[in-house]
Amino acid sequence: MKKSLISLSFALLLVLTARSLVLAQSSTPSGTKNEEQVTENLKARLKQTVGINEVGDTSQIRGYVGQVEDVIKNTLVVKDKDGKKNVAIGSDATIVRSPGNADIDIDSVRIDDYIIAMGYSKGDDELEGKRVIVSEKPFAPPEKLAGIGKVSSIDKYAFMITPRDGGDDIELFFTKSTSYKSSEGSLDFKDISPGDEVLFTAVRDQDNDWSATIVMRIKQN
Repeated sequence: MKKSLISLSFALLLVLTARSLVLAQSSTPSGTKNEEQVTENLKARLKQTVGINEVGDTSQIRGYVGQVEDVIKNTLVVKDKDGKKNVAIGSDATIVRSPGNADIDIDSVRIDDYIIAMGYSKGDDELEGKRVIVSEKPFAPPEKLAGIGKVSSIDKYAFMITPRDGGDDIELFFTKSTSYKSSEGSLDFKDISPGDEVLFTAVRDQDNDWSATIVMRIKQN
């Protein structure tokens, strides 16, 4: 069985993991938890997970993973799998060097360093950086994955998911332990159809594939 290669931003993983945890907590069978409380829980989780002190519009939170090509005043020019991106570093941004997580300033970021940059979108290829993690070595790929996307196809082993925020399709294998949910409560596997929008979490299995842990339907086709 052919299995696709998956490359997703680790920073976006952190943000979407926070989003998924909060949404999953909000999905009680009675659907009584209100949107305002869910939003506040999401902001609190993002503060812990991403390290951003002030969380505004969560839909604009983005992350880049790449290698520094240049440092121009208060901007890091980063190359990732999609090309060059700019990360603007404001006075309230935090930059740490890994390992150790010691605070550094932008002058200590070197060309060819690897970074994870998290913050708010300023356009297609620009980020207002709020937290930047810097390392001399490439970051290890994530062992957990969370995201939102549309089911493009289903076969006897896996879903193919098209991420809402773009990027490569994800092959998400289901197991006996996969849990299916909706805002109304639990679902069966047969209730998920191509065209449905889902929130998902997954872990890497022994074959280095993504095995779904939770698939939550958030919109029907």
